[in-house]
Amino acid sequence: MTALPASTPRPVADPAGRPVDYRIVALVVSTSLFMQYLDTAALNTALPAMSKAFAVTPAAMTVVLTAYLLSLALFIPAGGALADRFGARRMFQLSLGLFLAGALACSVAPSIPLLVAARVVQGAGAAIMIPVGRLLVVRSSRPDELLSAMNWLMVPTIIGPMLGPLVGGVLVTAFSWRWIFLLHVPVALIGLMLSLRFIPPVAGGGAARFDWVGMVLVGATLVLIVLGLQSLTRSAGPVGFGLLGAAFVPGALYLAHARRSVAPLLDLSLLRVSTFRVSMVSGSFLRLASAASSFLLPLLFQLGFGRTAAESGAITFAGVAGALLSRSIGVTLVKRFAMRTVTVAAMAAGAAAMAATALIRPDWPIAMTWSLLALAGFLQSTALIVLGAIAYVDVAPGRMAAATSFYTTVQQMTMSLGVSLGVILLTISQWASPAPAQAPLHFAHAFIVLGGVLLAGVAAATRFQSDAGESLRGRPA
Repeated sequence: MTALPASTPRPVADPAGRPVDYRIVALVVSTSLFMQYLDTAALNTALPAMSKAFAVTPAAMTVVLTAYLLSLALFIPAGGALADRFGARRMFQLSLGLFLAGALACSVAPSIPLLVAARVVQGAGAAIMIPVGRLLVVRSSRPDELLSAMNWLMVPTIIGPMLGPLVGGVLVTAFSWRWIFLLHVPVALIGLMLSLRFIPPVAGGGAARFDWVGMVLVGATLVLIVLGLQSLTRSAGPVGFGLLGAAFVPGALYLAHARRSVAPLLDLSLLRVSTFRVSMVSGSFLRLASAASSFLLPLLFQLGFGRTAAESGAITFAGVAGALLSRSIGVTLVKRFAMRTVTVAAMAAGAAAMAATALIRPDWPIAMTWSLLALAGFLQSTALIVLGAIAYVDVAPGRMAAATSFYTTVQQMTMSLGVSLGVILLTISQWASPAPAQAPLHFAHAFIVLGGVLLAGVAAATRFQSDAGESLRGRPA
């Protein structure tokens, strides 16, 4: 497919008829995404307090997190299709409403079953919000603006998970874990008001029938994968492997269904678009390593080095600082060098930085540790910005909803798999080595493997054409 020229005007206007500023749309969408990422990270910190309130063990309380992940896996593929049928702004507002309703129900839930049910509603809202929000940003941006727009969307995915433990700890200590859910109320209401004011009311297509069969098959596949991974993080028993094996059944049935369907839920024909395919594969390796690293680093500093949670948070914040720095410097690099060159170089250097993390010792100067983590955050974020934008550059406008839904589904699953990968790598090292369970050596082994995962992403990124994404740089393809 041919990329749209950089001079292509924005196809939409805001409700007052003014041309849409992609930065405003991206800011509105990123605010809602920040709410989601903060929620999950804050609840991880609040689980002990929640288990105490309901008189159960912390392990039993993880059902609250699992219910959210299952709902996310089940409904996220439907986001793009629903936006195409009923309108992106309408579905974005509906998703905000569902997320808000679920959060309010969680804040007053008197029992674990009702809390789990409320988390399912909240997860459904989040699942629709993620691909629809990305679709709104893509549709409100010209090709030469897409890189900057995706830059804005990176911010909540970086800051939310890092602020979550701090916010959750403060709220649990000073008030109650229920305030974590109440915190979403003003954010969601502001998001609804801003969406009415600034997000364009793009009409839905309304022609294609919704693929209910595809949703059942894709949902069953993703749910079985999530359950299998959750099981394997607790023990490497037959249950986890059995669930993962069972996921192949609905997955194979969906492949057969997608070949026959006129409008499948996940349009596999998008994989014929080279930039979309390579971005998805390379980005999956990068997100796997990044999510696993984000999970392992706090454990290394607290369990391996004996630092406090506050000290650990202050050190791991270096990755956030590096990622934020990439918002300006990374875009400048892309404007100067080819997209493929920036992506391959950033991921290759990121692989080296990831492997170097294995060398961190408790007697290292804080500045030295901080600098390494900041560099790793900068490199990973720079690559993610490029990959997130280049994925859509050659996708036809009429297929944007399908593309965002497909891409976001894979993105969320690889991020979930990344956390599970971190647990599994740590467990394998503990099993294979006589060192104590919390020894830094186990974390070092994991970081070296994650460096190899990033190198696999580099190999995939070399498949980009030399002139891929030139329209994102304001140049003809």
